[in-house]
Amino acid sequence: LNGIFISDARRFPQPLVHVNPAFSRITGYAPHEVLGRDARVLEGPLTDPDDLALLERTVKRGGDLSITLKNYRKDGSLFHNKLSVSPVRDPKGRITHYINVIEDVSNQIEVKLKLIE
Repeated sequence: LNGIFISDARRFPQPLVHVNPAFSRITGYAPHEVLGRDARVLEGPLTDPDDLALLERTVKRGGDLSITLKNYRKDGSLFHNKLSVSPVRDPKGRITHYINVIEDVSNQIEVKLKLIE
């Protein structure tokens, strides 16, 4: 199950302009609750600031990134979010949007942790 959201790179702070139904199922947020807001709505106390800094640097330079973040659903529950971010460019090469794909990988992380124990 892959959630998709599209953010507008031409506006600060890159508000969400589209989310698919899987995004809502994963995060618990209905489209009207997140459209116009930025993806920071998913961050919380255990979201690693170093991961966020890497994400911000990559976006500023117009790169692609795949990273796993600790994020939060609308109900406050933690989930491990495998996030893939890719820029969309206009014909002149300017970034207009970012396509973001999220996947809840919490179960895979839990299994790995149990195997380590």
